[in-house]
Amino acid sequence: MYSINKWSQGLLFHQALVDCGRAAILIPLGRSIYSCQPVTKCSLVETAFLLLVTVSTINMLTTTVNEITTDDF
Repeated sequence: MYSINKWSQGLLFHQALVDCGRAAILIPLGRSIYSCQPVTKCSLVETAFLLLVTVSTINMLTTTVNEITTDDF
């Protein structure tokens, strides 16, 4: 039976929050594309999205390394 330790559960929960944040940031971008209007505060939206993508990548790498190092052979 496969069990997830608390560290991995925390990382998965954190990943879910980061994904929700990325989705929320994309809503104004989608609205601006749909209405053919420029995005207000475009540099802020871009910076926040890139930050969340970076956090997501680091989180996934940490989860993978954690699973590899705690894997029972």
